[in-house]
Amino acid sequence: MDSRLFRLMAMLAALAAPVPAQAAYSQAYITRIEELADAYEAEFEKLIALNAQIDAAPTMADACALLPRTIEQIAIARYAVERVADFAKANGDMESYDRAASQFDRLWQMEVSYKVRGEDICS
Repeated sequence: MDSRLFRLMAMLAALAAPVPAQAAYSQAYITRIEELADAYEAEFEKLIALNAQIDAAPTMADACALLPRTIEQIAIARYAVERVADFAKANGDMESYDRAASQFDRLWQMEVSYKVRGEDICS
């Protein structure tokens, strides 16, 4: 498998870590942050699938045709993880905030990388 896929899966696993029990967050908070994390996970899985399609594309033209949708999906996943980060921060859960903010930064870097790659390779 492509190393990008492994990085994507590692990013997803980092966010899926449980909310720390010692913080004693309310059940309502835990339920909501899990809902937001699940929404992010669903968008992230779409990104993994698109990345796999790019890797499996029979021609460079086919891969290039998938880049705009992949870049759009990165932005959607970035927005979803931003919602996790904002909710965690607003509720004082800095550990979850830090994990989500890290995912946001990685997705931002990925989006820039895909845009540059698209311009370099697909133009």
